[in-house]
Amino acid sequence: MKTESKKDKMVTLVGKGVSPGLAKGKAFVYIDDLSRRLLLSLAGIHAHSLENLTANTVLVARRLLPSDTVFLSRSSTVAVLAEFAGPAAHAALLARELGIPFVGGIPELLETVYTGDVVLLNGAEGRAVINPDSQTLQRYERSLGEARKRKETMAQVSLTGRTVTLDGIEVSVMANVRSREDMALAMERGADGIGLFRTEPFFLSAKHFPSDNEFAEFLLGSLHSARGRHIDIRLLDKEFKFLTAFLPRPSWTKNLTSKSTCRL
Repeated sequence: MKTESKKDKMVTLVGKGVSPGLAKGKAFVYIDDLSRRLLLSLAGIHAHSLENLTANTVLVARRLLPSDTVFLSRSSTVAVLAEFAGPAAHAALLARELGIPFVGGIPELLETVYTGDVVLLNGAEGRAVINPDSQTLQRYERSLGEARKRKETMAQVSLTGRTVTLDGIEVSVMANVRSREDMALAMERGADGIGLFRTEPFFLSAKHFPSDNEFAEFLLGSLHSARGRHIDIRLLDKEFKFLTAFLPRPSWTKNLTSKSTCRL
């Protein structure tokens, strides 16, 4: 984690807007140390530095893997900046699903932004301002306030009517979700049902292979708000690559130290 910062210098970064929206928050620079994660995993310690992000965090990273994105949450992450990410990246797809603004394709990002920096981000334009001056901050906060009002107005629009094409054909609008929070939001926005409920994030974020009861509790708690509607659930199968994380470790790995090496 980088902690230095030049708070007195405003910097504007331009990249690719991969998820629209405006956001303001404080940067958290995430550096994925694969060697450290491997040693922790071999020692039986399963933890991730993105599990407990504070509110109003702008996540800054060189790249985000699917195993990183399961920890993205609307309650903590207000925006994402990444050096390597395009519109089709897994992290970008998830950010759009969660409504989190995201700008990718910014060269030398980790050499420019530091943990604790104030970040203003425009996901539609693909721009971010680091440590803005007072005038820039005031202009941006006005834009942010206007965007919030538009969002509140849209949320008040009645969504009880059926979706019908111009030639009179009814269309069912189904949601793609992964959690109880997603499910509740989909129902609130008027979805007719769930076209795909993805369970792999539940397994990816688990520190041990969940029991039948734990999995059932997760499903029942998540699906409650959509009772009585059509729901398609994608269950775990043996082809999921992350399943190997829960398989028993060979006995020889228990004697490895930080000076040991192995080829996987």
